[in-house]
Amino acid sequence: MMRCRLALVAGFFVFCIVPYGTAAGDTQRLVSPELLKQADLEILWETKLPIKEGETLERLFIPFDCAKGKLGNRIYGLSSQNFMVSLNREKGNVIFGRSVAESGFPV
Repeated sequence: MMRCRLALVAGFFVFCIVPYGTAAGDTQRLVSPELLKQADLEILWETKLPIKEGETLERLFIPFDCAKGKLGNRIYGLSSQNFMVSLNREKGNVIFGRSVAESGFPV
């Protein structure tokens, strides 16, 4: 079970950057390049999430099938304004993005 959790966390943190700030093009990495280097990991792809300025990434979901021992093909992110985005785990392209609930409602 611990292996499932480790793969889930490590799998996404290597792949994603999140937009933030007021200037266009500002990004914040979830994990610094220095930390990745210390762990002997590398970035396979990067993508900017299609969330609005001022929104933050609140949750990440990577379905993992422990019975099959592998990650699912999609990554899901949920923003502070309840906007959900789905990415292809292998290539990083956006599959869909949409509001799943009114801002402020628990999801």
